[in-house]
Amino acid sequence: MRVVVSPSKLCGMVNVPPSKSFMHRAIFAAAMCSGSSILKNVVMSEDILATLGVIEKLGASYRMMGKNLKIFGGLNTLLKPSKRVIEVDCFESGSTLRFLIPIALAFGKNLIIKGRGRLLSRPIAPYINSLKEQNIVINKVDGEKLFMSGNLNAGTYFVDGKTSSQFVTGLLMALPNLHGTSKLKIKSDLCSKPYVNITLGVLKSFGIDVFEGNGEYIIYGDQRYKAIEYKIEGDYSQAAFFEVLGCVSPISIGGLNSKSIQGDMQMLRLIKECGANVAWENGLLKVSPGRLRSFCVDVTNMPDLTPPIAILACMCKGRFVINGISRLKFKESNRIVSVVNMLKNIGGKIAVEGDRMLIDGVNAFEGGVVDTYNDHRIAMAAAIAAVYSKKPITILRANSVNKSYPDFYKDYQSLGGVVNGICLE
Repeated sequence: MRVVVSPSKLCGMVNVPPSKSFMHRAIFAAAMCSGSSILKNVVMSEDILATLGVIEKLGASYRMMGKNLKIFGGLNTLLKPSKRVIEVDCFESGSTLRFLIPIALAFGKNLIIKGRGRLLSRPIAPYINSLKEQNIVINKVDGEKLFMSGNLNAGTYFVDGKTSSQFVTGLLMALPNLHGTSKLKIKSDLCSKPYVNITLGVLKSFGIDVFEGNGEYIIYGDQRYKAIEYKIEGDYSQAAFFEVLGCVSPISIGGLNSKSIQGDMQMLRLIKECGANVAWENGLLKVSPGRLRSFCVDVTNMPDLTPPIAILACMCKGRFVINGISRLKFKESNRIVSVVNMLKNIGGKIAVEGDRMLIDGVNAFEGGVVDTYNDHRIAMAAAIAAVYSKKPITILRANSVNKSYPDFYKDYQSLGGVVNGICLE
C-alpha cells in the first residue's frame, strides 16, 4: 500500500497506543505463570500477534476481552523437554525472536523459527557465543529458518551488550525458571539500558527477583512467575512522532505515564532543548512550537528515536548532529540508509560521517516519494514530515505501520491530516 500525505495544519489531541516494549515482556511473563493474568490496555499489532502466536505454540493460550488480554499461563509446567520439533513464526519482531530463544531453551524445547523481512538476518551472535558451552545448537536451515535445540542450565553467562539489550532481557526472563543460581555478566557497555530497566520492572511485578551490581545480574533459580493484573502504559516511542509534530503545531498527547522509565521519554528533553514548549496538564502532554535550534544528541540508548529526530533536525536552524548511529543498520531496515534516503528524497540536507549524521535545517521540505523499506518508523516519520512540506509526500509500503501502530493514519487524520491511500497489493 502507498499513501499520499498532503501538507496540512494539524492540531488537537491524540491517544498513543500502549507500549510495545512492556507488552512483549508482560505477555511472556504471564505465559510463564501457573495461573491466568489480565493485561490491561492492550492494542494488537503485528509484533504483538507474533508474540501471542509463539506462546500459543508453546502451550499457553489467550483471549481478548475488549482492550484487556487474558493469558492462561503454564509454560513452567506444560513445557517438558521433548524431542518433538515445534515450528513458530516470529514475523518481523526482533523482541519476539530474542526473548523466545532462551525461554524455550529453559524448557528444553526444539524449535524451527520462521521470520519475515530482515528478521533472521538481524544479529543473534551474542546468544550463539554465550550459549556455545552448553551444547546448544542454533543454526540456519532451509535458507530462511532457524533450528534450535538444547537445554539451558544454570550458570554464568557472558553477553556482549553492544548489539542489543534484547539478549540480556531474554536471559533475565528465562534464567529464573532453572534449578540453581545464575549470573549474567555484560562484557561491554550495555546499549539501550533503559529497556533492561523495563524488563526488571516487569519481572518484579510478576514476582521475580533479580539482583544487579558491578556490571552483572544475579538470578536465583526455582522462582515462579505469579499471575497478576497488569496495566500497560502508553508508548513513548510512538508518542515521539507526535511530539515532533507539536514543535510546529500545538498538540496534546494522552495515555502517557509522566513518571515512566521508558528510555524514549528522552524525546521530551530533546524537543525542549530544541526550543519547543512542553507541559503536563490534567494528565495530557502538551507540546507547542518555539524557536527551534540545533544541537548534538547521542542515540546509542534510544535508536528507535532516530527517524523522528531526523525530521526534527530539519526543522531546526543550523546544523544538527546525531551521534551513535552504528546500530541503526540492524533494525527493520538499515536505518542509516533509509533515514538518509527519506530526507534526501523530500528535500532534506543530510550527510553521514562515521558514527554520526549531520543534518542542516531547511525552511521546508519540498515533497517527494519515500520508500519505507517496510520499516514502520520510516513511514511514520515521513507522514510527520508532510506538515513541514510545500508539496505532498508519497509513502511507499505505508502499511508497514501495522507492525507497531495499525491506527497511525487514522489518528493522524483525526488531527486534521490529509491522507489518501492507494492499495497496490
